[in-house]
Amino acid sequence: PIRKNEKFSSVSQFTLGPKIGDGGFARVHKAIDKQSGTEYALKIMHIPSMSEGDIQNIEKELDIHSSLDSPFVIKLVDFFQEKENLYMILEMAEHGNLYSYMYKNYKLSPDQIRHFWIQTLQGIGYLHSVGVYMRDLKPENILIDKQKNAKLCDFGWASRMSDEEYRSLAGGTFIYMSPENLRGELQGLASDMWSMGVLLYELVHYSEPFKLGISAEEQLEYIQQGRKEFGYGVPEIVQNLVTSLLSEKEEDRPSAQQVLENYWVQEYFEIKNAEKRRNVYFT
Repeated sequence: PIRKNEKFSSVSQFTLGPKIGDGGFARVHKAIDKQSGTEYALKIMHIPSMSEGDIQNIEKELDIHSSLDSPFVIKLVDFFQEKENLYMILEMAEHGNLYSYMYKNYKLSPDQIRHFWIQTLQGIGYLHSVGVYMRDLKPENILIDKQKNAKLCDFGWASRMSDEEYRSLAGGTFIYMSPENLRGELQGLASDMWSMGVLLYELVHYSEPFKLGISAEEQLEYIQQGRKEFGYGVPEIVQNLVTSLLSEKEEDRPSAQQVLENYWVQEYFEIKNAEKRRNVYFT
């Protein structure tokens, strides 16, 4: 993929800090740019450990991620290859991923739930506006920065809407995958909205809305058996939102733009705007 910002060319330009994540053929370290002192997350991938398919997916991920520019998406600052490793320099998210944050700060308040979920929705809305389907939306792929803002990351399963062949492959994490994704049918933006429904239920209940299957077929069976009940005290407007997002038919799910117009979401923006005006006044 074409590098849009050739800022770095060697790992020697960084002071490597502790490892903050790993998985498969990749590991992530805190890293400080020796010249500017800026802290980044440095993702290191060992190329000989990758299959041909892995390499093709990484190329696709780099192409998509480097084209994105939103405050609700972790910034891919640069990437380069040196010897046997591929390096991705990413914006730092000091509070880690949302999954870890949830359980470290058990239990999230209703205001925190709304804040993180709506910022995730804004990120998904941005992706959809530029024709990108994330496919693997889950708390582990939502990072929390120093100001406690939510940002999407990890576009290894992402697809451009123009790539119908790739969109017909089942991919992602079972519990967040839409019925059409689990069946290996052509997926669209509505599949991300299904995942937004699963995420909202999970943030509220600290459990998924369906049992977790060990195969796509079993997960589909659990979905057909129906969603778990809502817990006591969950506002009706949130229940209705989750229910609409978890509609089995794609055409029955609201789009990101439609959800942004929901009263529960608009109320959040009104509160934030009021806080900004108050802060300006007292400053």
